[in-house]
Amino acid sequence: MPGVLKASGFGSDVNAVNTTMDLPKKSVQDPKVNGSRHVNGTEPLTNGTYAGEAVTDLISTPQVSADTMETEQDMGLAPPEIEHLTQGYLPLSILISRLAQDTFLGLEEVINELAEMQPTPQPSNALPYLNGTSANQAAQITVQKKAKLWNFAQDRRAKFIKLLVLSQWSRQADAVSRVIDLNMWITTQKRFYEESGTWIGELRRQLETLKMPSPDLKTALEVLSTGKAASLPDLNYLPAEPLTPQQMLKGLRTINTLLSIRLNLHENVPDTMRDWSIASGRVTFRVHEEFELDLSIADENPSSQLYFIDFRFTFSPCLEAIPDGGIRNEIEGKVNDILRTEGLSGCFDFLHNLVLTHKISIMRQEASDMLRGRWSENLRVEVVHRSLVIQYWTRKAANKNWVEIGISSGRKKKKVPSKIPNTPYISYRWHRHGKEVDHPTIHLDLANISLESFLKRIIAAHTNHIMHETKQKLRKALIYSKKLLSIKHRASKREPGNCALSVEFTKSSMISVVQEPISGSFAILPPSENHSRWGQTLNKLNLPAAEIATELARMRCLDAQERIEARARFIGWEPVKTLKPSPEAIKRLFSLDAKQLSLFKIKFWARKWMLASTTGMTGDYWWLVETAEDTTTTNFTDPGLSRDSMLKKVYKISFQESTMIEPTYALMSNLEAAAAAMVSQIVDMHQLDKDRIRHEQSTKGQSNLPIQLPEIVIRLPDSVRCSRVRDSTQRQKKPWCNESARLTFLGRSRSRKSVVHAVTGSLIKRTSGISALTASYDSSVGFSQRTNRFAFRLQSQVGETLIPQLLERFSQIERLIHFLGIIERCQLQCETASLKQIVFTYAITPTAEPLRADISFAPDSSIRISFAKGNPHLRIQDILTTLLKQPSGFESVVELLRITLPLLQAFVSIEQPPETGTVNNNVTILTRAARWYRMIYHRPRVIFDISLKEKQEEAVWLTIVDAPEHHDAKSSKQNSSKSEQKSNETMEAWSKLCREKGKGWIGIKSGIVAQVDGIENLLFRINEMITGLGQLGAADPQGSPAHEHGGNTQTGERGNEVVILD
Repeated sequence: MPGVLKASGFGSDVNAVNTTMDLPKKSVQDPKVNGSRHVNGTEPLTNGTYAGEAVTDLISTPQVSADTMETEQDMGLAPPEIEHLTQGYLPLSILISRLAQDTFLGLEEVINELAEMQPTPQPSNALPYLNGTSANQAAQITVQKKAKLWNFAQDRRAKFIKLLVLSQWSRQADAVSRVIDLNMWITTQKRFYEESGTWIGELRRQLETLKMPSPDLKTALEVLSTGKAASLPDLNYLPAEPLTPQQMLKGLRTINTLLSIRLNLHENVPDTMRDWSIASGRVTFRVHEEFELDLSIADENPSSQLYFIDFRFTFSPCLEAIPDGGIRNEIEGKVNDILRTEGLSGCFDFLHNLVLTHKISIMRQEASDMLRGRWSENLRVEVVHRSLVIQYWTRKAANKNWVEIGISSGRKKKKVPSKIPNTPYISYRWHRHGKEVDHPTIHLDLANISLESFLKRIIAAHTNHIMHETKQKLRKALIYSKKLLSIKHRASKREPGNCALSVEFTKSSMISVVQEPISGSFAILPPSENHSRWGQTLNKLNLPAAEIATELARMRCLDAQERIEARARFIGWEPVKTLKPSPEAIKRLFSLDAKQLSLFKIKFWARKWMLASTTGMTGDYWWLVETAEDTTTTNFTDPGLSRDSMLKKVYKISFQESTMIEPTYALMSNLEAAAAAMVSQIVDMHQLDKDRIRHEQSTKGQSNLPIQLPEIVIRLPDSVRCSRVRDSTQRQKKPWCNESARLTFLGRSRSRKSVVHAVTGSLIKRTSGISALTASYDSSVGFSQRTNRFAFRLQSQVGETLIPQLLERFSQIERLIHFLGIIERCQLQCETASLKQIVFTYAITPTAEPLRADISFAPDSSIRISFAKGNPHLRIQDILTTLLKQPSGFESVVELLRITLPLLQAFVSIEQPPETGTVNNNVTILTRAARWYRMIYHRPRVIFDISLKEKQEEAVWLTIVDAPEHHDAKSSKQNSSKSEQKSNETMEAWSKLCREKGKGWIGIKSGIVAQVDGIENLLFRINEMITGLGQLGAADPQGSPAHEHGGNTQTGERGNEVVILD
């Protein structure tokens, strides 16, 4: 169907469909157009059309009668319009836009190609003027560029000319569309005209069956009225009197009685026909799985012969009843002749041989059907007399296998008992791999004959024989005899496809050897590239029953090796292919049964250590190999260097037997960890020998690991066992732990770069609560309160010793025990205890949270103390950290926390009174040391020095007043009279206070002495005294405490500056 391009932009819509023809119309009064109106049609038609009207669409109304058309013309109705075709229409605008876009893209491509056309660069030492080579090359490239641009312009010009022609033609698209519609309508009418004759002829042919013959009304009327017809002939036969049911029954009983008397008294019935019954006037003889024969008599004389009545086969497949015809008549005549001459014995011999021959024929026909079906090219059938020879698996290269089915005479001594003695019977002989099978136990079903089913039983028995022999040979291997790996034979007597030998190569790899019943080809499941290759190997064997076991053993070793190497690559091991020892070296160093050897390099190990795996039928074993040097850089092409000499020593990794034949990721992970532990133990014992530390190996190992590794029992020297810090209660250093410590392997780290060991020891002195504290906050160390033992973990790189870490960890535990002892002796509450941190509560306030101190002493940082927000000791945190680093510093810090707590709490209350909740700007507190503080009031100007003293082995606080004029000389010069007055009033109040006595404090001549518990009351009394003086003047802007007294400053909790003087 041609497409039509309609112009867009010329006043018409490109998507609109013009459904009118707009043909020029003539007046309807002109009765004649192209001839008379009566030409080739009825009166309203002129050459099949209406005069002056549009063409009728006969496609939609193919059958319009003349009367209907005349009625429509009379009614003034116009015929339906011709169908307008719209398929294949494309707007011209799309073609224009696509051509423009294609031109743009082509131009861009040409420009890019022109830019790439550059002259070939000349060498720097070339002469540009030599023979004009450079100039000629540039000229040629210029000509090529111009030619390429010219060709592109010419091609585009031709396409745009075509587009111009299409645009001019599209202005007449409406007229062309009408012509196309009219042509399509004329073609359709022509097709209708050509098909009308065929339709009429087909209608006539179908009406022939509906035509009825002319009825014989005369004869029918005569028969219906008189009951007879004179035209029909009448032979005037006398009808016989019908037998009554009683007469019929009496006659049958008489025949049954005569038959019973004859068979029991007069007839010699052979043993093979003893199964008979009498009914309905006939005797029925039944021969099992062969036939049923019905006989009867025609005379009461016992010497008269029996006559054939019916014959039926009692096996399948066969006809249920022999149809009337030549075969039945021939059997009937032959049986009657034999009954007349030979009696029942001859009749049985004839019918028995007939049935046996028929059964062989049925099998031969089934064999022919099998050859034409899926058994083609895999069977060979030969017929020899009344024997059928079937050879199966004809395409196999091994010895031939066939079954011979025939009729035995029955006279010889039979291997297989027969139900019919001394008579011929059907039997078979089976030859397997060219040898006859003695006493085959496969039953040949002659009641339901199916040669394919029988052949399947033969093939199933053959397959089971191969599988059974293979299984028995594999059972002799150690891994299968000890049931480390399973081997199962799935047998089937009827379906050879269900026979399979399932062999476990590893715990996660089991293959099934199956044999295709038709072709006899072996296959290994599940399908894979290796299994396909191994299956081809099995199909080449001459004696599969004797040779498959050896091939499966070899395949098992290869499969285990491939799985080990695949999993090794997955977990990051690198197989070493360049180092391949000789088979003699493998048997000498590893095992006599080792058939395959794989060597692996571990990424984070020393280069001289490798892992090795050997596979064999006694099991798969793993070895730790120590090489003589770096095998990754050794040049094995050197003829003077032997690969066998590179293997220095091997160590067998003694896993449990059940885990040796399964290369799982867990096994290999444990294996790598165990091998790394063995390397670490060797290095650690070497370091202990170097440090002259006594040690020994214990046979006790970890039971939860698949490998049993001995522990290392270390005898700790006195430098490790004795405490390095001696507190005030000890006169000499005493050991804190027992002498023996055990080093036990635990496993690898997650990064596999290091190994983890556990070290266990025992404390001499019991520390209460340490097990619960460390268990909650430190997983690297644990204490048992019941046994007074401790344990911790250590990590080290494979090949590096961890003995220095072990000694350092003992030092950390000693420090922890020392700190906890001081906390327990001071009756403090420890909340967190670990090797890196101790958090304890040293005071409990009724209104606020308990006051805690956090001491961290991580190995990678210095020891320091920290407090939570709102703790009064934040003021002296740095001072306490400095003190903590000194010998016996922790005991001093704990003592200072107790002594300074009331003082610092009073400072907090004075700086921000609880009743007001605002900061007291009238006072500034400076910290010069942990035992020395300065409290400065600005209104009035007064300074108090508070220091810790010892009086009769008891700590007391001494508070004195520093003269104001010593620190405010400039202010005194400006306001001498006013300042002097204020100073006198302050000193009088202070002198009065020094003569008083309060709770926990007492005044002395030059100051006030307060106990630890009474310093808080004293400071409140001093603050009350200063506040009571009622000075309302503004604070001196020049009186900044930090500038007056100098020193380093530290920001306190509420933003006050703290001066620290050493």
